[in-house]
Amino acid sequence: MPPLGDHLHEVLQRARQAGVQGVIVPAYDRASWEAVGEVAAAHEEAHAAYGLHPWAEDASLDLDLLRGLLQGGAVAVGEVGLDFATARTPAARAAQVSRFSRQVELAVELGLPLILHCRKAAEELLSVLAEVAPGHPGVVHGFSRSPELARGFLDQGLHLGLGGMLTRPGAHRVRRAAMEIPLDRLLLETDAPAVGMNGLPPEQVEPQHIQRVAQT
Repeated sequence: MPPLGDHLHEVLQRARQAGVQGVIVPAYDRASWEAVGEVAAAHEEAHAAYGLHPWAEDASLDLDLLRGLLQGGAVAVGEVGLDFATARTPAARAAQVSRFSRQVELAVELGLPLILHCRKAAEELLSVLAEVAPGHPGVVHGFSRSPELARGFLDQGLHLGLGGMLTRPGAHRVRRAAMEIPLDRLLLETDAPAVGMNGLPPEQVEPQHIQRVAQT
């Protein structure tokens, strides 16, 4: 994605200089699958994840194609999940749940962890996981909610990914949650170039800035 994709070599070089040894590059729709594969093939520190994001409503889910890509060396199934803030009708929500469930089943089949997007759908997401893949590993990425919700995900056996939101002094809710998440269940991320950090707009965030999250 621009602007990272416009200067990929420099972005990865700055990441290495900052001590970042690996970058997970998750796909989000069908059009991005090929691009993610090209990045992972060209840069040894970049690791691919493939999946269909809940926002990709008009993209068809080709499970055979997805399975082939995942078997080609991916490290995770993602980014997948549920977003009921964008699915405003029962039919739209049911479609998201169906696509998500099939991708979770594929993750279990291949033994790959999940990179999970969850917005206004925590109960439903946990229900799918409990039914289809109880105890299967994964990370709820971009977690920015309460300690109570964090405990629900942790009880399911999931990890929680903390990113740029944590660096904002006014983000009291996620900062409280961060202090309660066990260190062995806490992951760091930037979600570049989608989420800004304190004093840094989204389009300027790069993998190198994961240091700011760690320091916070």
